[in-house]
Amino acid sequence: MEWFIVIGFIVIGVALAIVEILFIPGTTIFGILGIASYITGIVLSYSYFSPATAHLFFLGSFVFSVGMVVLSFRGRSWERFSLKDSNTGKFNQNKTINLKVGDEGIAASNLRPIGKGDFENQEYEVTAFGGYVDSGKRIRILKVESRKIIVEEIST
Repeated sequence: MEWFIVIGFIVIGVALAIVEILFIPGTTIFGILGIASYITGIVLSYSYFSPATAHLFFLGSFVFSVGMVVLSFRGRSWERFSLKDSNTGKFNQNKTINLKVGDEGIAASNLRPIGKGDFENQEYEVTAFGGYVDSGKRIRILKVESRKIIVEEIST
C-alpha cells in the first residue's frame, strides 16, 4: 500500500507541474500543489522504505518528471489548447467620432480606467483621466485624439 501512496503523490505532483507549465502558466497554485505533492511523495518514501529504496524513488521520480516534461514539449500536445488567433479590432474603429472637447455623457460601464461612455445615445470606448469612474456617473470629454477619448467625472 505504501508503494501506491508514494507513487501516487509523485505522479500527481508531476502532472500538476506539467499542467502549470504547459496549460495554465502563471497561476502558481498548480505549480505549488504539484511541488508539494512531489516532495510529499519523496519524504514519504524515506519514511516508509530503507534509504537505498528511497534513493531509488528519488532518482526514478526525477528521471520520470524530466522525461514527462520533455515528452510534453516534444509531443506538442499543448498546441491543441493554445490560442492561435488574435483580436486586432478596436471598439471605436468603425465609428465616426463626432465628439468634441466639453461634450457630456454618462459612463455606461465602470471606467477602470477604460470602459464605455454613452454620448448622444452612442457608446464609445473611453479612458478616465486620473482615476476610476463608476457606472451611471456623468462624464465630460477632456481630449479626443484619433480614436482615443479621454474623459473625467463631472463633480456635482
